[in-house]
Amino acid sequence: FKFTERFSQLKPDDFVRLIAEKISPSTVVIGENFHFGKDRKGSAKLLLQLAIDNFSVHILPRVKEEGTISSTRIRELLLLGHIKAANKLLGREYTITGRVIKGKGKGRKLGFPTININVQKEKLIPLDGVYKVKVLIRNKEFLGAMFCQHNLLEVHLLNFSGHLYKKEVAIKLFKRIRNIERFPTNETLGAAIARDIEVVRGINYA
Repeated sequence: FKFTERFSQLKPDDFVRLIAEKISPSTVVIGENFHFGKDRKGSAKLLLQLAIDNFSVHILPRVKEEGTISSTRIRELLLLGHIKAANKLLGREYTITGRVIKGKGKGRKLGFPTININVQKEKLIPLDGVYKVKVLIRNKEFLGAMFCQHNLLEVHLLNFSGHLYKKEVAIKLFKRIRNIERFPTNETLGAAIARDIEVVRGINYA
């Protein structure tokens, strides 16, 4: 079922009842700081009480990595451009999915064609900058340099040729390379992009 405004207003007991009726889980696994229901009034302890006749509850202790791991901390790292640190806490690469849309074609004029990505507004976009990424296209991954500025995403793909307009792609972020800069001429901009691509080729994923 979908997360709707009505669903977000459910009291803890109604929330548990709905979960039991719609999903019929045998076990629910949560963290010890888990909260649910309207205004986060439901706690792990309350879930144990409410679920006693419907399903078992397994509570996991907090995992720490130089501090407590939380979604808030991961968001902060992404907004600061600390991709490797965020990925370490996530246990995977932070991934942005979106549909390819038409751009202005500036990259192509410079000799570095890009795909422009339309991302849903609620998706967290990291700090502006140039990033090393891998893009999943038709079950195959391609290296790329992603340019992120004001929530606009463009990716130059390495070793790829073809048309992706209106196609859905997934972008895995690995590392932030540099800040977005202003360049006096197209020649200096093109030279900077060429350097970015060389950096992308050379950075170790480890």
